[in-house]
Amino acid sequence: MNKNLSVYIDFLRTIAAMGVFLGHARGWMLPGMPVLIGAQASQCVAVFFVLSGFVIAFVTDGKEVHWQTYARARALRMYSVTLLALLVGIACDSIGYGIAPQLYTRLEDFKTSASFVDYFTYFTFTNEVWWNNRWIGSNQAFWSLGYEVPYYFLFGLAVFLKGWPRRIGLALACVAIGPRVVAYAPLWLFGVGTYSYIKQRERTGGAARRRFGGALIAASLILYCAVRFVLLRKVDNIFYANGLMPFARSWVHFHLIGIAIAMNIIGFHAFAGERELWPEWLTRAIRWIAGGSFTLYLVHFPLMMLSLALFPAIMHQPVLAVLDMVLVLVAAFALAELGERRKKQLQRLFPLTHSHL
Repeated sequence: MNKNLSVYIDFLRTIAAMGVFLGHARGWMLPGMPVLIGAQASQCVAVFFVLSGFVIAFVTDGKEVHWQTYARARALRMYSVTLLALLVGIACDSIGYGIAPQLYTRLEDFKTSASFVDYFTYFTFTNEVWWNNRWIGSNQAFWSLGYEVPYYFLFGLAVFLKGWPRRIGLALACVAIGPRVVAYAPLWLFGVGTYSYIKQRERTGGAARRRFGGALIAASLILYCAVRFVLLRKVDNIFYANGLMPFARSWVHFHLIGIAIAMNIIGFHAFAGERELWPEWLTRAIRWIAGGSFTLYLVHFPLMMLSLALFPAIMHQPVLAVLDMVLVLVAAFALAELGERRKKQLQRLFPLTHSHL
């Protein structure tokens, strides 16, 4: 993957994380925020799915060629953020609910205490298997990890097992995970397919390829807007779709969004080529924000709810709401320094013991 595409993947990750953040801000603090900016949260999660598949395909093509390396990398990536997010969520909810319980009752499925099953599914990322739909407190964004981590597991089985063990392992895993999560696997696999397509066409440049790339970028934006604002404008979230027809509409909607994102990435790769597109200062900024985007995704809503409990006037004063959004962002990226940006230190704490690795 060349530098242009690598930075662009981080740029899309940044946009997706901010899209989820702005979606919650619009729903709770700034209802006047334009739809184009503040009503893309569900679609941004679909972007995350595609990017996740793309990145996993990339790392297993080079750095993570043994199952031990792959498993450790996924575990460090998940637990470096989710453990911190759990503690932050519990602290924020305990304080916030004690101050303004009526605010938290507006949250669907909010519980003042978590059961053993809730914690078990949290730590094993089985919170969405079959018909489960669990999270702890106000950390509703955790639902998506109940899809992504099973996809990591399925992809690992497909890559690191061979023959009958792979077939049997995949079949048993799909049965354990359940039809709802398995049904959205193609969305994640769009990212894998995008990486494979780009790898087979590493040579970039040339006027014709740039024209092709520009046309594909334009087509991807048109498709996204058509699906989001015209064709399938109102659909349930991935984890909320109840009933066959609502589920089918959501499935089509989010997979079309995924196709648009895949087209966009392929188009950018063809258009950008090897030219120096990103100024160094912008590259550093994008990399830094993307490096804390997972933490932002998981902790922003508990922080936002706590701020609303402490200062309810935020919901009625746009200036205060904007200020609060800035403070939540600062707090989220500060928390990222404690976990997400400490992966190298965590790798040293949990070294691989296999000499062939």
